[in-house]
Parts: sequence; structure tokens; C-alpha cells
Amino acid sequence: LILTADGEMYEFLTSVPNLKEIFIVSSLEIVKGNEGEYKGEQDIYVTVKAASGNKCLRCWTYSETVGSNKEHPEICERCAKVLGE
Repeated sequence: LILTADGEMYEFLTSVPNLKEIFIVSSLEIVKGNEGEYKGEQDIYVTVKAASGNKCLRCWTYSETVGSNKEHPEICERCAKVLGE
């Protein structure tokens, strides 16, 4: 997911912690500007693209870190860390 905004809206979007988790998306990019595939309210533009990587069997997000942990080869690095705690 790519969100594009200017001014106060850009500042707001970049200040929200864990926005990727709030939107429940595999990847989130916030860009300064005024263009995108879809124009939303408050001058936010949205572009949707397929995330890279493989699907984590635990959290179902797509991540390039899936398979990087030998003990948990089917889950992402974040989930492997949670299971390790």
C-alpha cells in the first residue's frame, strides 16, 4: 500500500506508529506528493501493489523474511521472534 499526501496530512500519517498494522497490510509506504491510483478524502492518494516475498503461515502477511529462520522456516522474522520469547 502506498499512501501519498502533502502538508499536514503527510505529517499526520508519518507520525502514527504502527500504521502498517492498523491497516493490516504487508507493506506500507508513505510518500510526499499529490498523485496515486485512487484519490481519497482529505487529499490522500492511494496506490495498491502486490507485496513482495512469501506468505507467513502465522500472520498471513507477505514478507521477504519468510524462511530466514531455520527453526521456523514457514514464518516471517517478526513471528519467529514472538515465538522465541
